[in-house]
Amino acid sequence: MEIRLSNNFLLLLTIVVITGLIAGVIAAILQSGCPRGRPIARIVVEIQGLAQAMETYRAEMGGYPPSDPADALKHIRQTFPRYAGGMKATFYSPDEALHFWLGGPKGNGWSANSQNPFEAGGARIGPFFEFDQERLKGHIYKPRKYNRAPYVYVRPDEDGNYTGPSGSCHPFPGVNPKSFQIHCPGLDGKFGSGGSLTDSTGYTKERWDDMGNFCNFTLEDEFR
Repeated sequence: MEIRLSNNFLLLLTIVVITGLIAGVIAAILQSGCPRGRPIARIVVEIQGLAQAMETYRAEMGGYPPSDPADALKHIRQTFPRYAGGMKATFYSPDEALHFWLGGPKGNGWSANSQNPFEAGGARIGPFFEFDQERLKGHIYKPRKYNRAPYVYVRPDEDGNYTGPSGSCHPFPGVNPKSFQIHCPGLDGKFGSGGSLTDSTGYTKERWDDMGNFCNFTLEDEFR
């Protein structure tokens, strides 16, 4: 007998496995006694939660949302084919994209009305993540309350390329070419630039404590 697994089940299974692996490594960091371990561990958990929320968004809405505001209306009309209007609310840079798409224009998800996803009332789709309101200003969401820079969500172009700065961060070329990158400025609150995930040559000093859904902890930990 042939057993077929649904996409949703496979997604859930993947999330469970990844969460288990991350939890094990986080426990090791906390037990190491490193003074920066606890805040880093909390951010790592949140990054994984945001990444999982984006996968849930893709499963519910039919695709990953763009990080470029110029592509927002195209995505909305692909997701809601019966909607013929314009962008009644939007975001202005990749720094705001994460909360805009996962939280919805007003933070209460998207309308389930197929003719108007911007409708304020009625049945909702999402929100897909529970954002800490103390770290949220408009659509800007920071990993720590007093961080200078926020989380940044970045999508590649149609060829899978990440080109140049995106919002306030510098994406890694060739990483997650079919999905997305979530960047976090680390405990110093600043994004760095330079290098890659396989070669740290050219990293600025601010780069070393950056984090994201492309590494287990900080970039410094990746190169130890």
